[in-house]
Amino acid sequence: HEDDNIPGFKKCIDESDKIRWHLRMNDPKFLVDAFYYFESIKLTMKNQKEANRLLLIGSNHIEDKNSDGLRDIVWNLWDLLPDSNATYQAIQSGIRKL
Repeated sequence: HEDDNIPGFKKCIDESDKIRWHLRMNDPKFLVDAFYYFESIKLTMKNQKEANRLLLIGSNHIEDKNSDGLRDIVWNLWDLLPDSNATYQAIQSGIRKL
């Protein structure tokens, strides 16, 4: 019966999402693109002072080619998105928090 396969399909989709997310978060170009996207919407963030601080640190990480540090900044900027717009912003930027 087709309905019996739905949980298996959902599990496969979840696993592929996790793999895609892992690959994206380890791709320096994606991290830089995500950072610049967040920079472009910084005025919508919940805490402007913290957003500005993170954006300054993130810029330094880009300059130093520090992908690990930039990854942390991208996660922290994600957390500053307004709750009502977080899903929309994530879809627009290609970022989805698991």
